[in-house]
Amino acid sequence: MDKPKVSYTTKSGYTVTLDDPKKLVVKQGRKCIDGGTIKHNGQTVRLVVAYDDKPELAQQVAEWQAAWAEYQTGIAAEFDRNVLGLAELEAAKDAAHNERVRYNLAMQAMMDSEDGIAPKALDETIIANAKTLAAQYPRAAMYLRAKAYTHASNDRKYSAGKQAMALIASGGDLSDAQDILDNWSPGFTD
Repeated sequence: MDKPKVSYTTKSGYTVTLDDPKKLVVKQGRKCIDGGTIKHNGQTVRLVVAYDDKPELAQQVAEWQAAWAEYQTGIAAEFDRNVLGLAELEAAKDAAHNERVRYNLAMQAMMDSEDGIAPKALDETIIANAKTLAAQYPRAAMYLRAKAYTHASNDRKYSAGKQAMALIASGGDLSDAQDILDNWSPGFTD
């Protein structure tokens, strides 16, 4: 699915392309398309094209907005097809993490109070459920691993995570995503 876009050429010959909702701005109370910076009469200026007084351009912008919404819906549907079970696995992993935290805090409280009363045992079924779902949804598990890389302070590891996430989301091969994550930096491992 191609990203929708609209191009408009000003009377001065500059072309503004609308291909991202962030380019729709309001300047001095008017709806505009931000065309970025240009050189004009020897100066660098920001090109902003108002469209609220240009019916034809306003119509093109409205059609672009509808096409953009359809494009985003298509991207979301493709993501859901390619990363099946993500929400379910993420919820299970969060529940398993919370169970471990609960147990560790209860154990620490017991140690601090020195009363010797053991906390409620760790609920292994919650942790097993997360592991089962990770096995059932390997693409979602790999996506979450890649997402964890995007929290790294190392820019190469962060980039590897983003690259693997994009590959998985677009339906790419899991072994390629695994290679990206495993080889983000020579000499370093997780």
